[in-house]
Amino acid sequence: ETGASSSHELLISRIANAACFSTTNANFGSTSYCPGGAAQSFDIDSANDCNEALYAGCGHGTHTNGTAAGFNTNLQAGEPQNGVARDGRLISINVFSQFPPNQCGNNSGPSGCVLSFNTDQLAALEYVYSLRNTFQIAAASMSLGGGQFFAACDTNPLKPIIDQLRAANIATVIAAGNSFFDDSVGAPDCISTAITVASSTKQDVRSNFSNWGTLIDVVAPGSNILASYVNGASNNFYASLSGTSMATPHV
Repeated sequence: ETGASSSHELLISRIANAACFSTTNANFGSTSYCPGGAAQSFDIDSANDCNEALYAGCGHGTHTNGTAAGFNTNLQAGEPQNGVARDGRLISINVFSQFPPNQCGNNSGPSGCVLSFNTDQLAALEYVYSLRNTFQIAAASMSLGGGQFFAACDTNPLKPIIDQLRAANIATVIAAGNSFFDDSVGAPDCISTAITVASSTKQDVRSNFSNWGTLIDVVAPGSNILASYVNGASNNFYASLSGTSMATPHV
């Protein structure tokens, strides 16, 4: 995820722990957006979401965290009252780095976009595992990925830590992707021991964008999901988004 806006009214009482794993890599033009540009950070402000007006992809974590376990501390008409696990708490972790527009394809903001290295995802999952005796952790939720896989990709470097988490009764729940594939998914959701999540509409049929097929483990609502989002300094802004990324935090 891109972390979460910890001051948002839906999240301000929910974030129990935060961390950031982000990479500066001159070969890709990436820069870390952990505080101070560090490679990792572990204080409670480590995973504050980035500026969606500058970098495409920011705000994503604020939305998914709110869906998973938000609780509205200043409920107004038209706003969601809470996320799925209304009494839950969140470990908010950013695993994204900032990239310049020439690395972003057709999805770039004025300053570029945010993308995630596998190494940062691995570090984040290892961090979750390290907290297994500190918190009662139900799941690691990952709304990210890409590519196309028709069969399980169990040589993926995230497989061993996903297995360790599973042995500790912590599910790794990953979005299946939004590429309209009928018989394949992306990575790392193609890992057989992850929980791969496709998206349904509110009419309980497949969302047209959702990847599908035998690698899907479960389907959850992912079309037009209203949840917390970033908008400048606002702490009460909401947006309706669609994607398997929105389905995953429901699980």
